[in-house]
Amino acid sequence: MTHWLTHHHHSKLEQLEQELKSIKQVVQPATNGAVQSAWTPPSPRAAIPALPEQKPASAAAINTTTPQTPTPQPESSIGQGHPGQSSERRLKTGPTEARILGNHIVSGEDIDWYFTKYLQHFHRFVPVLRKKDPDDCYEANQTLFWLVIYVACRRYARDRSLFPLLTDHLEKNIWTMSSVPALDFDAVHALLILCTWPMPNVRFVVDTSPTFAGIATTTALGLGCHTGQGKNSQFLVGLRQNFHATDEEASSTWLACCMLSQRTAAGIGIPPPYIQHSDSKTKAVLDASQWVDLIVMHDVQRFLNRFHTSMFTQVTAHGGVHESEVAMWETEFESLKPLITKYDSDISRFCLLAAQLEIQLCYFIWPPNTAVPSIKSHAVRVFNTARSIVAHSLDLETRIQFLTHSPQWAIRTNIDAACIIISILHSDCSPGMSEPDADLLVQQACGAILRASVRDADLAHRASIIMETFWSIRNLVPSFGAAPGARPDRASAGVTFWCLGKFRTALRDAQNSTDRVNKALEMMQGRCANSTPCTQPNSSQPQPGNLSSDPIQDVDWTMFMDDFGWAGDDAVLLGLP
Repeated sequence: MTHWLTHHHHSKLEQLEQELKSIKQVVQPATNGAVQSAWTPPSPRAAIPALPEQKPASAAAINTTTPQTPTPQPESSIGQGHPGQSSERRLKTGPTEARILGNHIVSGEDIDWYFTKYLQHFHRFVPVLRKKDPDDCYEANQTLFWLVIYVACRRYARDRSLFPLLTDHLEKNIWTMSSVPALDFDAVHALLILCTWPMPNVRFVVDTSPTFAGIATTTALGLGCHTGQGKNSQFLVGLRQNFHATDEEASSTWLACCMLSQRTAAGIGIPPPYIQHSDSKTKAVLDASQWVDLIVMHDVQRFLNRFHTSMFTQVTAHGGVHESEVAMWETEFESLKPLITKYDSDISRFCLLAAQLEIQLCYFIWPPNTAVPSIKSHAVRVFNTARSIVAHSLDLETRIQFLTHSPQWAIRTNIDAACIIISILHSDCSPGMSEPDADLLVQQACGAILRASVRDADLAHRASIIMETFWSIRNLVPSFGAAPGARPDRASAGVTFWCLGKFRTALRDAQNSTDRVNKALEMMQGRCANSTPCTQPNSSQPQPGNLSSDPIQDVDWTMFMDDFGWAGDDAVLLGLP
């Protein structure tokens, strides 16, 4: 009996030992990971073949970097899984890895800071980024990763030397990424973000955004995003057979592609792409409140797509557009407003005003040798719309820092508004405004543009300076005539181009007429001596410029001549890439 008990007890011990071993094998990987207290990031250079070899000292600096606890992010659990898949998720178990760009090391703590700022302030304008965890984003697409940091650095750079490195890196690598035969889903998101916030050295007309938006749209079509399905087997062939996304991700990407491809085309005054098939499936998927602004932006641009198609047809046939045609479209847009904006929001109100101005600008594209007796009444309505855009933009800046984080299309809308305000005030159809009121309005219009500037000599800064300077010397310039004109072949954008061309010509004449400019300066300096000096704008909080100051001082004439020059009286604007 004793022998049996001993044998039975021994068997139980062996069984218990086996169970402990099994448990240990399951727990061992996690235990080993927890024991590693000295966390060191892997060399990011190994994942970037294009980067030059680093010196051993740089590598040592990476290995000895002290890990920082990342800032908590609400959606940091989005994992990588297979390429292009967001449905497979994993928990983040360590701090964000440091990355290297050229010879510059970006710490994990800084990366978390930039991603948090992007999601907090910029994501709402183009809500397509699905790789919200920095490490997952880097693994999915390095260009997308650096683009997110670039956008955040526009306003929230912790290291000023990083921003120029980012722009230089992205200008070279974005074309390399775009040349891949079968772009992936995250590359589409990279292109859309770049179209929304282009490089700061982009020229006014020579803008590559329509090209990038076209590539993104074609890729999204090839992935089947327009069907509203994240995984449509009819499109998953060849290199894209492993693609997978949620229906929301595919649908939101498709609407963003449509909106930006059409918006960027209209911005430079070229015929819009013909994307007009039903988007009811994709919009039905996006029924949550977070997609309201995206749907409004898409629907407004969809209407403008039809409008511009009609305008280009009219210009081709008649050399311009009859006012009755524009009035018909304006009436239709007014009737559709309640259907487009079922839910009111700050962005939706701005989009409606921007679209209204874009439609009304075509009143100035009348056919040649055609009398327009009602042009003054049209000009007053266009003037009031532009004035509302400036006021609404400044109000949004006060409440939600709209201009500080504004996308390119919002900056262009404010440039359109400022151009038309100044041009109408300097024409025969000017509304009855006192000089102080006109000065204040122009200050506000130029100030709204300047608030969107992220560095000296970027598009917003150049446009603000040229308009502010023109207004300062307007008394030396003859009236623009009955009303502002247009470059008809560029549709609504052609009105802005016409205005900028007039401003540029006036500045060139002022530059060549030293005596007249000196007299103007003496007059303005005398007037300024009797007024309170205005504060100068700063980079962190741009303010409307001082229109009473020396309008010619510190003007980079080469910048204006290059950016707004004309190759002949009837040619289009020149611009350097």
